[in-house]
Amino acid sequence: MKRFANVATGLGCAVFAAVFAYLAAFSLRYTSIIDPSAYLTEHIIRVSDALLPNLLYLALFILALRLFSKLKGKLSLRLITGLTLALPLTAGLAWALASQAIPRADQAHLFKFAGQLVQGQTAALTSQGSYFQRLPYQIGQLLCFELVERVFGTQTFLPFYVINALSLSLAYGAALSILWQTLRDRRAQLCACLLFILFAPGLLYCVFVYGLLPGLALTLWGAERCVCWVRKRGAGRLLAAVALLCIACLVKINNLIPALAVAIATLLMALHERKARFALAALCVFLLPLGASALPKAILSARTGVAFNTGSPQSAWLVMGMQEGPRAAGWYNSYPWIVIQTAEFDTQKAEARISTDLQARLGLFGRNPAYAFRFFHSKLASQWGETTFESIWVNSAGKHGDDRATFADALLSSPALPRYMDVYANALYLAFALGLVMLAIRLMKHNAFAENFGLLLLVVAVFGGFLYHMLFEAKSQYLLPYLVMMVPVAAAGIARAPAPRSLIRHIRALFIHRGGVL
Repeated sequence: MKRFANVATGLGCAVFAAVFAYLAAFSLRYTSIIDPSAYLTEHIIRVSDALLPNLLYLALFILALRLFSKLKGKLSLRLITGLTLALPLTAGLAWALASQAIPRADQAHLFKFAGQLVQGQTAALTSQGSYFQRLPYQIGQLLCFELVERVFGTQTFLPFYVINALSLSLAYGAALSILWQTLRDRRAQLCACLLFILFAPGLLYCVFVYGLLPGLALTLWGAERCVCWVRKRGAGRLLAAVALLCIACLVKINNLIPALAVAIATLLMALHERKARFALAALCVFLLPLGASALPKAILSARTGVAFNTGSPQSAWLVMGMQEGPRAAGWYNSYPWIVIQTAEFDTQKAEARISTDLQARLGLFGRNPAYAFRFFHSKLASQWGETTFESIWVNSAGKHGDDRATFADALLSSPALPRYMDVYANALYLAFALGLVMLAIRLMKHNAFAENFGLLLLVVAVFGGFLYHMLFEAKSQYLLPYLVMMVPVAAAGIARAPAPRSLIRHIRALFIHRGGVL
């Protein structure tokens, strides 16, 4: 069983590595951008890149990371880690104040409705077709917004910016802790610190008032506590992990994806170790956050007396993820709103329509495999190939305060910023693929499952996010949390990768074990 778990997981890592190696190669030649002529509506187009300059920039970036990681004896790891964690608290918050971006769309709805709740107004919740009747899964965020506005007032975004900057710092800290507990490698740790310091989208997202960064911090610390529990045991660590994951799912239901990843990784540990406590832990990590995600609706219903239906079924987002749209393949096209409105807000009627539409799309894919390949390839490229991950867009789209700093406008309009982000993303994809190869080697050749549990957990989380957004609604913005989770694996790949000739020998050894083919 142990050998099977190692080989199966290692092969999975190797296949996933091939996907990101392809993304790195594809991004050298093409980049997806938001069409300047349809900027607010997020129309995604693909543009060609110069291959040779991109190869040069990528090589220099990877070389700089590797050389920096070799300074392990000359730099204080504690100092570099401190700088990494301090950067979001200073530069992130400073950027949010300089950008003066005013939340729009869903962010604006949540901020406004939370203010109404503070004032005791519930009319926005009760009318048929209202925002929260259609999208009840947003109620968790609504209650969090309400809590912040009750404490700090309803007229300022500053507390949300502070929470975002603090959350980004905490997320980096959790990721670095997982990496250190897994490898205890100063070179990998230094490399991860530099990758976080250079991660520009994270700082730009400190203006994004939508629970993204707080949810990321909570899920990563929940994962970190689970890794610590696997290493040291102790019921308190496991309880802390479950509690943090539950709170993360209360804040934002999308955090069920990494919570499920923690459960799957723990279940794989149970199969490897053949111990019941890991299976029981996996069950708790799966069921409790899932139950917690349903609490906000019950809490608000009890407070206001408003009965909330299930709104637009989640399957509507699956169908939409398989449709063409005005933005790009699988991106938002209003289908979930249209289908529930057409059904007169009757969930059963909506589900019948959704089932019919889903069968039609699957039938089309089955009859035309070439079209299905083009569709999903376009969906892949529109998300992972948009290498700013809409971090510039969330600052530039919509309104901003009159006091926006001049340098903020200059930076957001500079072609150098997206160019830099493109080089960074290419390097991250390649390093992540290399880290996956190294992880596959350790799992399949050295039987080192428990020792690599932390990195494996992050890989499962990234795979879960990758698969979910390839099937359901696509949006490059949704990938930001998974980029943070990729950094420890990428850092391990850069710092620990052998010379190319040695790496080839390691890969050949995966298929020849003790004189026989695996």
